[in-house]
Amino acid sequence: MAPHVDPDPAQLGRLAATPWEGVLQMLNLIRFHAQARAPDGERLSGAALYARYGAAAEPHLESRGARLLWAARPVPPLIGPQAEEWDMAFVVEYPSLAAFLDMLKDPEYRKITALRSAAVADSRLIPMHPAARDGWADAEAGGGMVE
Repeated sequence: MAPHVDPDPAQLGRLAATPWEGVLQMLNLIRFHAQARAPDGERLSGAALYARYGAAAEPHLESRGARLLWAARPVPPLIGPQAEEWDMAFVVEYPSLAAFLDMLKDPEYRKITALRSAAVADSRLIPMHPAARDGWADAEAGGGMVE
């Protein structure tokens, strides 16, 4: 399967057209390049380059009221393709879908996405609605999806 690093216009269009109420939680699954080349030509690990991206992205997140909810270092999956191993997993919560899309359009933010693109070998970004307090019961309602 081809790697997935940056969203394409069709993917962004589908997300933008999704009816959305309330906060957006974005699950990020990231696999880094072992060695990466920064936009300025410097060679370093993908993890180190992604750390630069994260530091540069933080003010853009904060200015839109977004925050990191949790981050973890995954181990090989118990259920799922064994080849789909991730170096990092985290969830960022945005106050709304509009806040997330606004950040993606920001010319200053777009400048730093080259760091992310160079660092990442493969990724998944999965938009989510927060579940109700009783997440098991919420599953019956489609996990809180707005219809």
